[in-house]
Amino acid sequence: MIRDRGNKKWTAMMLPEHVKALREFGNTHVLIEKPVLDVDKIEEINQLLCMAVEYNKPLGFTYYNYGKLIKVIGNIHYIKELNKEIRIIDRGGEVVKIKLGDVVDVYEC
Repeated sequence: MIRDRGNKKWTAMMLPEHVKALREFGNTHVLIEKPVLDVDKIEEINQLLCMAVEYNKPLGFTYYNYGKLIKVIGNIHYIKELNKEIRIIDRGGEVVKIKLGDVVDVYEC
């Protein structure tokens, strides 16, 4: 039977400076709570989404993802109402999937 020592064999390879740097990185990496939107903001976002789909205008999106606010600029490819998801083609040509519940802000570009 193989008896593995787990993490003990790897801790000897880490210098104290590395351990200190990892702890400092963990302390500076602050996560934020998901903002709560009021009814007026949700209506404004809805109107911008409808206009962007109709006229194919680029929009800027700010959305919440695991404790961070991320910004994306691009055109709406389509909106999946069943999954409550927006698919955006950003300026680099990549498809970005955003849940409607994670959208914090939408603005015109």
